[in-house]
This record gives sequence, structure tokens and C-alpha cells, in this order.
Amino acid sequence: MPLYLARDKDGGLRLHPGLPRRNAELGLWETGDEATLLPASSFPGLTWESRPLPVGLVPHVRTVPAPPLSSASVFHA
Repeated sequence: MPLYLARDKDGGLRLHPGLPRRNAELGLWETGDEATLLPASSFPGLTWESRPLPVGLVPHVRTVPAPPLSSASVFHA
């Protein structure tokens, strides 16, 4: 699913689940789906006049090492 960042006329920054359209009457970018509000200080170069910015999410996975096996935890048949 493509994601887009767009800044509303009032400075609000939203992450949209699709390419939004500018609603100049309301001063909002809209897709018809719910958008996620992000901190307004993010992406300061993105303005109301800018085109929506396509973005992607990259999963951040932290692996936790398994604890060492002790002789008490080893199964003997």
C-alpha cells in the first residue's frame, strides 16, 4: 500500500494511505480514508503548496539473543 505525506493549509502534517487530493475549500489533503497526524515539525520543507510526498515504512527489527542453555534446561531421553 503506497503511503503519502501531505501538509494541510493550517500546517498539520498527515500520513495518508493513498495519494491524497487537495481540497482547497477546506485547506486539507484528502483520500476518503483516515490519515495519521504526525508532529508538525517533521519534514519542514513540505508545505501546503508541495505535492504529496511518497514514503515507505521500513520495519526495524531488533533481535534479542537467546539465553544460554544450562544443563538443567537440556532434555535427556
